[in-house]
Amino acid sequence: MRETLVSGGRSVVIATAGLLFAACSGGSKGDPDNRGDFQVVSIGTGSGAIYPYRIRRVDSFGNPTSAVLNIESDAILRANVNGNNGVLPVATFNTAALLPDGAPGNHFMHFEFSHKLDVESILSGDLGNQTNSGMTGALVVLEYDQTTESTRTAPGRGFVNGYTYFNEGGTLRLVKAVEAAGDNVRILDVRANGFPQYAGAAALVDNKSFVFVADADGDLATAETFRADRLLRIVVTNAVKDSENDILDQELCTATTVGDDPSPPQVLGYTTSAPEITPGRGQTGIDPQTTIQVRFNKPVQPGEVGSFFDPQQFVPPSGGVTLNVTAAAQTFAILYHADPLSYSDLCNYLITPAYNLPGQAEVVVTVQDTTIHSLTTQLIGAAVSTRFRTSAGPGIVNAPVAPEAIYVGIGGATPGVGVIDLNGFGQGTGDLTNTRFPANPNIGQPGLFPPLAPGTTNMDAGSGGALTLAKDTSLNTRLLRDPVIGSVTDMHVGAPLDLVFNNENINVNVTRANQTNPLTAIPMSGNCISVAPHPNPPRLVFPPPNPNRLIFGEEPTQAGGLNLLTQGNPFATELGQLGIYGTIQTGVFNGPAPPPLSPPPPTAYTPFAIRQQVGHFLYVLDADNRQVVVVNSNRMTVLDTIPMSDPVDMAMAPNLSYLAVANAASSSVSFIDINPLSSRFHEVVAVTRTERGPSSVAWQPDGEDVVVVCAASNFVTLIAARDFTVRRSASGFLNDPIDIAITPRFVGTGFGQGLYFAYVLNGNGSIAVYESGPDGVNGIGFNDMIGTIPNATFVRARKMRYDYSSQNGALLIGHIDDNGLGQVSLLDMTSSPGVTPLNPNIGGFLLPPTFRQKEWTVLQRFGGLTSTTSIRPLLSGNSVIDLTVDDLINSGGLAGQATQFNGTLATSVIGHSGKDGRKGTTLPIAPRLLFVAYSDVGKVDVLELTTGRRIRTLDVPGVSVLASYWRQ
Repeated sequence: MRETLVSGGRSVVIATAGLLFAACSGGSKGDPDNRGDFQVVSIGTGSGAIYPYRIRRVDSFGNPTSAVLNIESDAILRANVNGNNGVLPVATFNTAALLPDGAPGNHFMHFEFSHKLDVESILSGDLGNQTNSGMTGALVVLEYDQTTESTRTAPGRGFVNGYTYFNEGGTLRLVKAVEAAGDNVRILDVRANGFPQYAGAAALVDNKSFVFVADADGDLATAETFRADRLLRIVVTNAVKDSENDILDQELCTATTVGDDPSPPQVLGYTTSAPEITPGRGQTGIDPQTTIQVRFNKPVQPGEVGSFFDPQQFVPPSGGVTLNVTAAAQTFAILYHADPLSYSDLCNYLITPAYNLPGQAEVVVTVQDTTIHSLTTQLIGAAVSTRFRTSAGPGIVNAPVAPEAIYVGIGGATPGVGVIDLNGFGQGTGDLTNTRFPANPNIGQPGLFPPLAPGTTNMDAGSGGALTLAKDTSLNTRLLRDPVIGSVTDMHVGAPLDLVFNNENINVNVTRANQTNPLTAIPMSGNCISVAPHPNPPRLVFPPPNPNRLIFGEEPTQAGGLNLLTQGNPFATELGQLGIYGTIQTGVFNGPAPPPLSPPPPTAYTPFAIRQQVGHFLYVLDADNRQVVVVNSNRMTVLDTIPMSDPVDMAMAPNLSYLAVANAASSSVSFIDINPLSSRFHEVVAVTRTERGPSSVAWQPDGEDVVVVCAASNFVTLIAARDFTVRRSASGFLNDPIDIAITPRFVGTGFGQGLYFAYVLNGNGSIAVYESGPDGVNGIGFNDMIGTIPNATFVRARKMRYDYSSQNGALLIGHIDDNGLGQVSLLDMTSSPGVTPLNPNIGGFLLPPTFRQKEWTVLQRFGGLTSTTSIRPLLSGNSVIDLTVDDLINSGGLAGQATQFNGTLATSVIGHSGKDGRKGTTLPIAPRLLFVAYSDVGKVDVLELTTGRRIRTLDVPGVSVLASYWRQ
């Protein structure tokens, strides 16, 4: 190793950090001694360990054992800290100036690192830093007065690998002052006399070591102690670098004393009006999603500040900090998690509220003096408080839920998800200056539980009215947006949230056994799609009524009583005319049972059809980020993300069991378990290969098959839903296919043909038809493509939707008319001979598939110059990107059509709310509104199906998807 060079009586200072250490210890890029994480391995007094922190290992019952562990990871800390087992005290210094072997000598601290050190990141060659004991500040040893809180750098001298700076006539020179000599050290410069010398001292001058020697008088030869009346606070920051210029991975904070430490721990700044709690000190405009940092003067027991963060623990136990929030003239406490900044820093803690703070609220943070102890068991000395005020922050969402909602997917530069409100009188988030909720006739009705009152903030303002876009508290209509979600290309509404998030944990009456199907009166758990909550949605309240189950809203209005919000005109102002479009049981309160009495009644109490939580699992296809995002459809909070290879389209099983996701690049369909009662909920359970380039997928409405359109190869792949195996591929009559819609099997409808049909929209506007089987001997269908519908070409068509209200399997198709104007056509099968046995060959010649007297006719046209409706407005745009109808009135509570081909696939996995194409002998929905989205103008038209009247046009730039509950 080379020392500082001397030439002609002058020292040559090597100034570059990398060159400096290479000159000192031969370090180089890729040095094997620098592999792994760069961190502090240990800090010692020579006689004991100040760091790493230590803890007793706990047994399987959580009781401490005699085995002591070094806390070298967050996992070790979390696994062993509990109310019976705290972190052990750190070593302290002897009160006498003695070396580890008992001989007189200076106190010192030995820092051992995992990599070779860059000298200049710790020791400073700047004369201005000599008042800081010659250190840069990347690593500091501080003398802290625990009474006055005055702080200064402890006087001493630092050595890295035996190197230190000496002041020679006003110039600092880096000198190799000490080197290893066997097990001990050899002093190379007389000014270093007093450097610790004892058996084992060679470790102090290792190239991974820093040593700080007490030296108040500037003479190491005088044996000195660190000050006994001060706390020695040790801070190592990531400004410390190794010889390859990498920074420290884990910052460190700890503290020790000379002799026993009688002083209690305190929050730094406890003697002032500005304790070191951030945010605080009256700050305003703080993000409601903030975390809070609390800094203590010494290590404290982490389990007493609060419980460690756990995303599954929505109600953490209380700790030594309180968060009191005042919002809308109400003050309440918010639960929190508390974590040390790392396992190597037990002085500084991050407080994470269990849920987002309300916007525009006053928050008081108090560190109590009754709970938190130091590692040596002293209780915290003084309670301290500070306060801050939150900004409006990201908007909080409380949106109406299905069946009184249409979900809007948005792509382009500002992607997101919006919700069209079909109720209009809910108490969700919205604009307090423009709300229809105060017109809800149930407000102020005696005996109503929970009672209703007009909102006071945007949190409970309520809806802007029927057929408006729901808003968050910041009045945004993109309720889910970038960066949480990328471009939205498909959406499906799944099972009700209350199967997972409900009040069973706090209300013995709100049980699955006490929930009834509103159409059959049979006990079935899960909110049925046939009815909507009242209000839709109920208001958010703070503190949340059940944060353990992520419930932030009031319960819907309880069962019983008279619901005055009946079917009527949602735009009226007079009480006799005002009302909602209405669902199948309008005028009935379907809410849960009230809170239990004392003692509580037996479980068989008040039946209900709607319980918390309202809303559904909403599956959003985010093609940009190659994932399916699972969202709470009411709160628009992300519940899960499921990565995919290259997703382009989705389809949901009518019985709510699986979600099929078509992946273009891998030519496959992934099947995701979406049954909340399943042990594999939200796992991919199967992947099935398809023909090349799948682009669109639909699930046959009886559950039989999944049909995949493969545009790149002009094929359709049929996958059996029973086992997810390919049962057939067909290619006839396909020409750049882009979309698909499938009918139920026509048993009592569709001219009693006993078949189902899959309609494929080709790029040239023609409709190709797949006819199901059974085929072969005694067959009645070809199980193949049978042709394209004659005299029915839909120019520039890109989307079509199956009409679930049709007896014969109609399609709604968006396209342009002969004049280039936007139009939606209703294409229906108008003739068929019924069940027609196949006659597959004559005289040994195989006959090709044919329509066999089937006919299709355009029965209605909306928009354009050839509209057939009684009111004939032009549509707002000419490029129909998607369309749907409402399912406000639906028979989702009934069982689906059972055939000899679908077996148990007809049965919803939750007992109700299946998306079947037939409900026994009943049609599943009776729509009244048609929603049409346009990519050219970024608008959504709402049309009346019976007349064609355009009721409203909504501005939605980038709109790409419209999703109601019944969506293939």
